[in-house]
Amino acid sequence: MSNTTAVNTAPLCCAEDTWAADLVILPFAPVLVRCCAHGIQHVEILTLPDPDPVETSDSENTAEQGAPATGLVTNDDPDAVGNETDPELAPAEPTEPVPYVLRSAGTRLAAAHCRMLCKQLQRYARGTLQRFTVPIAPAVWQQATPFRRQVWHTLYEQVPFGATVTYGEVSQLLRGNERASRAVGGAVGANKIAIVIPCHRVVGANGIGGYAYDVAVKRALLALEGGTEHQV
Repeated sequence: MSNTTAVNTAPLCCAEDTWAADLVILPFAPVLVRCCAHGIQHVEILTLPDPDPVETSDSENTAEQGAPATGLVTNDDPDAVGNETDPELAPAEPTEPVPYVLRSAGTRLAAAHCRMLCKQLQRYARGTLQRFTVPIAPAVWQQATPFRRQVWHTLYEQVPFGATVTYGEVSQLLRGNERASRAVGGAVGANKIAIVIPCHRVVGANGIGGYAYDVAVKRALLALEGGTEHQV
């Protein structure tokens, strides 16, 4: 595979005060999503960090996915974007779990991305969606180092629903050197878009490995996907 990743040259980032945010309640944990007009900026699983992600002495299992804390901004303005009656932005049907527990103000397009991502996350949790189609904001790729971008792109494009890959296997794909697994772990830990960029599918050679959003959540995600063996 090529080690180069095409980078969208759209404007680096929307102003953060134009982003929209929603909290979707899924069976394994609440998930905060934040989007700008260009697409997804953050997907954060709201659990306490795993205090001890190391399961074996294997160096691969020392890598874990990071999850920087994100401030929540409430919005009670009935005229704000996201509280409108536009069909694309209206609340979910009563038969579905309510995805909009919390919302921050944002542009119409940012709110539309948030709504669609919430719907897709609900379908993912029900096992009826295997690939997300809401775009990732170009800034996410542009602000990453080249190596991190390669790792994320490899996971996003080449490790599908139901598959798992070890840190060493990813480093072998990218650098031809299994000993670079710690560098892969650093890239996994820097991922800001949980589930969509599927760092939970990266496991240790001798165990499930760590996960900053809690190993129990990682187990739940892999069980949902049926990812019990290395398949990449």
